[in-house]
Amino acid sequence: MTQTIKINTAPEPNLDGGIICLDSSGNVVNGLVLDTGLPKDGYSFQWFLNGKLIAGASENLYSATQKGNYSVTVTDNQTSCSNQASAKVEDVQIPTDVVTKHSDAFAENSFINIEVIGGTGPFQFRLDDNQFQESNFFSNLSFGEHNITVKDKSNCTFITKPISILGYSKFFTPNNDGYNDYWNIKGVNSNFYQNASIHIFDRFGKLLKQISPLSQGWD
Repeated sequence: MTQTIKINTAPEPNLDGGIICLDSSGNVVNGLVLDTGLPKDGYSFQWFLNGKLIAGASENLYSATQKGNYSVTVTDNQTSCSNQASAKVEDVQIPTDVVTKHSDAFAENSFINIEVIGGTGPFQFRLDDNQFQESNFFSNLSFGEHNITVKDKSNCTFITKPISILGYSKFFTPNNDGYNDYWNIKGVNSNFYQNASIHIFDRFGKLLKQISPLSQGWD
């Protein structure tokens, strides 16, 4: 007796796990799309979360909004062959705020310490356009305006804040050569000190000049 046997290829779904981003109240900011890598037509899909069937989930994609172990069973509608894939989804909470503590104005060695309020972490820190680092401490800062950026390794958090380090040049040379011709306080801008003014006196208390820190300065 001769019999013909037909062997069909089973579907080959593939799932990649990832991260769901939550705000401080636990609400979903960014979900995670789980993609089987298979077309919608010609297949049937059943999705499961922690082993329980997800009602109404029958597409080749699924938007996960909570953490857990996800799996999908894919069936070829023509051959009835099926296969399964699974992935783990975790959640990360975004911080509520970033607080900076920095050295006093006109300090010889200026520094800044960055404190992250809430959030899952771990976090990385950057000053201006430099490389991100694990430490939240920066020292020997130049006077003037800077930007600090905080992110987490899951790319849920990306917070940028401006800071100002007040300082002044210890000398100036008003000889019109284009270098250090004007003296002013650095780090003062309209965002931090809207109505600031500088009064310059001689040693006897006589007012010599009043300038705005937003101006070019004193020559």
